[in-house]
Order: sequence, then C-alpha cells, then structure tokens
Amino acid sequence: MRNEIVSEREPIINLLIGSIDLLVIVFSIYTSYSLIKLIDPHYIFYFKLKSLLVLGGLSYIPALLYFPPLLYQRIVHVDRILERTFRLIVLYLVIFTIVLMVLKGNKVPYAFILSQFGFSWLLLSIERLLLRDFIKNIRKKGKNIKKILLVGAPAYFNNLYQEISDPHYGFKIEGIFYNEPEKHELDIPVPYMGNIESVTEYLMKHQDIKAVYCAVLEENQTETRNILRYCENSVIRFYALPVYLNQLKKKMVSIQQGNCMLLTSRNEPLGNINNALIKRIFDWLFSTIFLLTLFPVIYVIVALIIKKQSPGPVLFKQERSGLNGKTFTCYKFRSMHVNKEADTLQATENDPRKFQFGDFMRRTNIDELPQFINVWLGDMSIVGPRPHMLKHTEMYSQLIKEYMVRHWVKPGITGWAQVLGLRGETKELKQMEDRVQADIWYVENWNFWLDIKIILKTAWKTICRNEKNAY
Repeated sequence: MRNEIVSEREPIINLLIGSIDLLVIVFSIYTSYSLIKLIDPHYIFYFKLKSLLVLGGLSYIPALLYFPPLLYQRIVHVDRILERTFRLIVLYLVIFTIVLMVLKGNKVPYAFILSQFGFSWLLLSIERLLLRDFIKNIRKKGKNIKKILLVGAPAYFNNLYQEISDPHYGFKIEGIFYNEPEKHELDIPVPYMGNIESVTEYLMKHQDIKAVYCAVLEENQTETRNILRYCENSVIRFYALPVYLNQLKKKMVSIQQGNCMLLTSRNEPLGNINNALIKRIFDWLFSTIFLLTLFPVIYVIVALIIKKQSPGPVLFKQERSGLNGKTFTCYKFRSMHVNKEADTLQATENDPRKFQFGDFMRRTNIDELPQFINVWLGDMSIVGPRPHMLKHTEMYSQLIKEYMVRHWVKPGITGWAQVLGLRGETKELKQMEDRVQADIWYVENWNFWLDIKIILKTAWKTICRNEKNAY
C-alpha cells in the first residue's frame, strides 16, 4: 500500500538527499577506517582507503534506488524512517561485502564492515531525521503547500482531519462541501463552502486545488461520480473514504494515510518515487548516449535533404500537452512544407503538405528522433502516451471520459498504443477512445520490463515497416 495521500515527485529534492547520503556514507567509511587504524594499527584492510570510498559509494547507489527515502511523503513517522534506513544500510553492506569478496576473495575486512554498519546507520538516521524536521518547518512556514477539498458529511472526516491538520505536513484544507448543513454538525474547523452540486464549479474557478477527498451519503452518488470524472479530466487526484466505495461503481485502489484507509481511483506505479527514478535514469542514460553518438550524424544528413526538398527550418517545434496537462515544446524533424494548419490539422495518408523525404521520415519514424532532446530535458520519456496537439487535448478531453488520465505520466516517443497499431490519423472518435484506453492501461500497469518490451516492438515494427497507419 502507498503511505501518502498525494504522492509527490520532486527530483531535485531527492537528488539532493541522495547526494547528502553519499557524503554521509563516504564520511562513515573514513571514520570507520580511521577508528580501526587508531585502535589497531596492524589491522589489515586489504584495500586502500580511496578504493573503499569509491566502492562503498558505488555499492550504496543501487541500495538507495531499492529503498528510496520516505522524506518526499507528507506524512511519515519516525519509526518508518528508522526502519527504512535500517533496511537500506543492510542491503548496502550486503552489496559492499559481495563487491569486496569478488575483488579479493575471502580477504574481506569484516571488522570494518561491522563498524560500517554502526556508523552508517547512526549517521544516516540522524541525517534523515534532521532533513525531516527541515522539510516540516518549510511547510509550516507556508511553502510546499497542497490545497485540498473535503466533500461529504463532516462526521466522516474526523479521523482524517486529525491526520492531516498538522501544519508541518503542508496540507491546506480550503473548505468542505455537503448537503443540508442544518442536519450536520460541523465539528471540524473547516469553512463550509456549499452543497455538493457546486464542487465542480468551484474546481473550475480554483485550479490550484490538487486533490479532492470524498465521503458522501448514498443519495449523492450521481454528483460524486461527476466530481470524480471532472477530477480525472483535470489532473486532480481523487480520493474516497471507504464509506463511499459502493457508490462509485468503479474499481478503486486502497492506500494508507496514517491510521486512515482511503481509496483512490487508479493504481499508479510511477507514483512510486523508486519506479519514477528508475525510469528517469534509464531515459537520461539512453537519450544522452543517443544524442552524443548517432544523432549528430543523423541530424546533418536529414538537415541537408530537408533543406534541398523544402525551404524552412530543419526542426518543427509544436506546443503539446505533457505531464499533468502542462504544455511543453515538442521537437520533430520537419516533414511538411511550412503551412498555417500545422498546429491544428492532423496528417492524412496522401497529405499534400508532406514533401517526399518527409513522407519517408514519417513512415520510418525518423521524424520523431529529435524528441530525444525532450527526453533528455525531462519533458518526455522514451515510452509513454504520445503527446497530442493542444487543440486535440482540448477537444478530446470534452468528448472522451478519462482522457486526461493519460497525462498522469510523461508522454513518450513511443507507447503501448503505438505498438498495438493504434496510431496515426483518427477518422472516428472510437479510434481515439481505443488509443486512450491503451494509454490508461499503460499508466496503471507500468513496469520497467514493459518499457523494454515496447521499445523492442517499436524497433521491430520500424525495421519491418509494417505499421499501416504510419503516415
């Protein structure tokens, strides 16, 4: 179960924590080494200090990826921090010991390893607790705030309010909506905002709301389903208390918030910071290697041909919808003559706007290669739902329920929908609906090996040129 109501991805903060961790590990290795040398000058380490520092730091990285810090969570208790730190140190020392054994056989300085356990666990625990207090104080001062709404009878929110009302956690409850206020006692200090029917209107006017928590009576199920639908189409997280389960008529996923169990509408593997970090590292490494090796050669060749066949820029830049619905600039090799309809009209099979080499690039996906720049910058991933033009996002979000769920992850150069053949021109609404359902399946079922599978399938389809809709 996830232990956070609103899972956050803050790569800069987590990179900073990881960097501090490495400094702590290096310091603990140095301290252990120096202390043992002081106590027993004749103790044999079998390794130089510099080697131990490097090997220890490298051994710590995979352990940190497996047991990432819990500090990004808004509500995390000291016992869980210490437990996670203990598991992290155990895994780190197992990896460190194995590395030393591989290099020196049975000549492993076990006294040093035991000393490392004590120093590293103590120092990392202190670091984690100090950082936890630092983050809590930042939130108490009004920074890093998450604005939320409560919907439903106030009596259901007593326990939840006790969990999230601490200012150190950074939640700001804007208000509560429920019907027939004269029949309910408002026994939590939260402003009454109106009846449940007015929630959607309020969300439209206040786009800084990040999450909605519902615990409503059975007679309000129609209004609540409307709220759920609006939240999913507006990149707002929706959570329901268990009392609300039977009214949703939708599969829900349970999460744990302190001592309270809540339900959310979907499973999000990439909401886990460990999974998100693995995906980001792979994207960054893959895109860096490609951009530094093959891409410069491809760019020169493609640029010369484009310039010869069609006047205008080599790269085509277009605003598209990305993670959480945010707009970013997407890069492609220009495959059409410069035209006024580039940002509004989809390409068709015999589109007169395409020049000869542009048509070839679209059929072989060469035109997508500059998007590795977007991957390197962090706007896109190698695998994910394809980013759509802003006009299409605006249009289809009104026509297809759950359309905006595909924006819960970064868009990709290729995706699950594409390897299923759901790509190209959408002549009928059903074609886009099928594509959206494939994208949502990917959001809910992501794993690293699924990404590898999609990449391999994309490469195979490109080599065989068996994508009928690639135009």
